[in-house]
Amino acid sequence: MMRKIIKNQVTKSGQALIIILLVMAISLTLGVSVASRSISTLRQISFSAQSAKALAFAEAGAEEALKCLSDGSCSAPYDPAAADITGDGNNDFNYQVSVLGQASIFNDLPPIDRDNTIEMNLVTYPRDTQISIYFVDRASSDQLAANPGLEVSLIYCDDDGPTCTTGNYKLQRNAYDTDSARANGIPKLTLGSYSVGGTTYGYRVTATPPGGKYPTVLRLRLLYATEPISIATEAAGGAIFPTQGAKIESTGFSGQVKRKVEIVRINPALSELFDFAIFSGSDSSPLSR
Repeated sequence: MMRKIIKNQVTKSGQALIIILLVMAISLTLGVSVASRSISTLRQISFSAQSAKALAFAEAGAEEALKCLSDGSCSAPYDPAAADITGDGNNDFNYQVSVLGQASIFNDLPPIDRDNTIEMNLVTYPRDTQISIYFVDRASSDQLAANPGLEVSLIYCDDDGPTCTTGNYKLQRNAYDTDSARANGIPKLTLGSYSVGGTTYGYRVTATPPGGKYPTVLRLRLLYATEPISIATEAAGGAIFPTQGAKIESTGFSGQVKRKVEIVRINPALSELFDFAIFSGSDSSPLSR
C-alpha cells in the first residue's frame, strides 16, 4: 500500500514538472517574441529619425548650393568639401554642382506637364545648324497613351551676326500633334523609335533657323498631354548646346543612413504667357519633320 502511494506521488510530481517546463517554454517564447518586436520597433523608430535627419541635411546642402549660385560666390562645376554643420566631427552633407548643357544632347530635365514650356538658350549655337527634338518615352505606357502635341518656337536674329546688334528678333513657330483623330489642323506625327542619350523616344521633329541667321532661343511647349512627357534635344553636326543651367546633387548623412536630393536649376526663362503675347511677321516657313 505504501509503495502504491509513493508511486502515485512520483507520477504527479513528474506531471507537474512537465507542466512547469511547458509554461516556462511558452513564457520564454512570448518573452522573446515581445522583445524581438520591441527591438524591431526601436530600430524602425531610430531609422526613421536618422532618415529624416539625413534628408534635412541633404536639403540644407541643396539650399547652400542654390545660395552659392544665386549670389555668384560659385559657379558650375563646383565640388566643395563635405560640411559638418553640427560640430560633432561627422560629415553632415556634401554636394556637387554640375553644368547643364555644354553637350550635343540635352535631356536633363524631368518630364513636363501640359501647357508648360522648356526654354533653351542658343546664343552661341552655330547658324544654319539643325536641332532635333524628341518627345514621349517609349518605355512609358502612360506617356504613349497621353497623346501629346508639341509647339516649337525658334527665336532668331535677322542680322548676320551672333549678337544681333543691328538686327531684329523674329519668330519661327510650328506645332505638331500625335493624335491623328484630333481635328485641329495641326500636322500629325507617326509613332517611331529614336534612341537618344539612353532613352528611346516615340516622336521626332527638327528646327533650323533660316539660312544665314543665328538662333537665340528655342521654346518647346507641351500641348494636350494627360501625363508629363519626357523631352530631349540633340544638336546636329557635332554642335554643342550652350550652358542651360546647373544640376545640384546633395547627400545628407545621419548614422548609417544617407538621403539624396537632386535639383535642376535652369537659366531664367520667359513665362508661358510669352507664347500667347508675341506674334511675328517674319519668315513663316514650317519646321521640318
